Amino acid sequence: CVDTILEFTIPNNTDIPNAGIDGTISYCGSQGNLDLFTLLSGTFDTDGVWEEISSSGLLSGSSWNSNAAAPGSYQFKYKVTGSCSLVDESFVNITLNEIPQSPIASVNAVVCDNQDLELFATTISGASYQWTGPNGFSSSLQNPVIIAASNVNSGIYTVKTLLNSCESIPASVEVVISQLPQFTIDLECINNVATLTATTLNNSFDASTSTYNWSNS
Repeated sequence: CVDTILEFTIPNNTDIPNAGIDGTISYCGSQGNLDLFTLLSGTFDTDGVWEEISSSGLLSGSSWNSNAAAPGSYQFKYKVTGSCSLVDESFVNITLNEIPQSPIASVNAVVCDNQDLELFATTISGASYQWTGPNGFSSSLQNPVIIAASNVNSGIYTVKTLLNSCESIPASVEVVISQLPQFTIDLECINNVATLTATTLNNSFDASTSTYNWSNS
């Protein structure tokens, strides 16, 4: 009989592959070149291989060029191979949401004191709206109305659209609430002719540039 001694070396835990923890993230618009390693969580080995499950064709190593990608969802797999054919995998899911188009803001042409102020924003399909303005004004309507507006409502109004948690570039419009003209009517006899004269009060209008519409009621 022959005694045989066999020696084996059992790998320690440092040889167990670690691909980290999956990552899921959404962006508004493109984000340039993204390092997919930064989207993993926990500790991970850096000697694995990245593979795109989707089909953008924009992956190079661990870098993905989001600038050339259309809005949508993209999936990537990170695979680390260790000793004894051990494998660990993690996944990164990226969603690029489209930034909504900026609306065009406008207002009804002439707004006088105590008249309704109508704000307008062009239609952006699928989007919601957010208005802000003077005197603490805010509204989620596309075309809000301020009833019986006054001078405190004068100023800059801003509107933006929101779609899939992404905001458009804001658009603005300036609103000036015109003061109603204040005047008195004076009756005089000039050269034996009864003459009516409208006289401005409190500098509420410029008499030299104003037009008048007289009527006999």
